[in-house]
Amino acid sequence: MAWPDVLKVGMTTLHPNERAKQLRTTGVPVHFTVAYYEEFDNCEYAERKMHDELKTYRTSFDREFFSCPLKIAIALLQELKLSESKDQSLDFNRADPDYAFQADTVNNQLRIPSEALSKITGAEPITRVKANSDLWEYIKQRKLQDPHDRKLIRCDDIIKSPHGLKKITIMELTGWLIKNLHSP
Repeated sequence: MAWPDVLKVGMTTLHPNERAKQLRTTGVPVHFTVAYYEEFDNCEYAERKMHDELKTYRTSFDREFFSCPLKIAIALLQELKLSESKDQSLDFNRADPDYAFQADTVNNQLRIPSEALSKITGAEPITRVKANSDLWEYIKQRKLQDPHDRKLIRCDDIIKSPHGLKKITIMELTGWLIKNLHSP
């Protein structure tokens, strides 16, 4: 997971935690956390099938990122695994419990929200993970995500583009969030 509700869905021949460490060197702004994985006999097929099932959530046609709740992606992956192994007993392989579902240390530090962000999260200190979750809830409630291009967020009185534009990308939104969280 890079951000709540923005997932990277892909295959690897490595252990998923090792692949997540490799991805950290590709210019992504935060560490990936392996939230869930399955092993497939035909992983290329499984990846194509997942991407096809999640195509309406895809943030960019040439990237494996999907703006989708984690539970939807897990349910689809489990269903795909079930269809692969109908006659076998199911043994879902979850990520290492010491690693999975944990954001990195930076994301778990309490931060003070700016005046603008506090209109969304409240004024109390908050982690970046919680602030991001609250921000996405705000975006969903106000339908600010562009329905025709899901990687774009419409600006409003609180979320503003640094360049005065009417829309910002998800990456710019992450930058906006980081700029609006301050050390205590």
